[in-house]
Amino acid sequence: HAFIEKVSIFTQEDQSSLAEDPETAAAVGALFTEYGAMLANQGAMETALKYISANDSGSNELRHRLFYASAMEQTGAPHPPLPFEQQKMVGVSPNFGKVFTLQQQQQQQ
Repeated sequence: HAFIEKVSIFTQEDQSSLAEDPETAAAVGALFTEYGAMLANQGAMETALKYISANDSGSNELRHRLFYASAMEQTGAPHPPLPFEQQKMVGVSPNFGKVFTLQQQQQQQ
């Protein structure tokens, strides 16, 4: 917590200028994401979003979850990128076109 506050003050919340070295930038980005997760756990979701600066899969997933959990989509804010790769599902369900009654559904279970 104290480290994040100091880094934020020294960089004036511009995490993109933290380091030229990609490994250091990734490590600091992971710390900011972890701090954002702690803030989110305490209910400060919008503040948490401000601290998540990394573009790794964990950060993107947390950013996406917080965006929808905090209802920011209703404010007109831009949507975060999808954290998962979209895949087109091809095929037909074995139950396609069938209509089941409640009794038939209970019998199948």
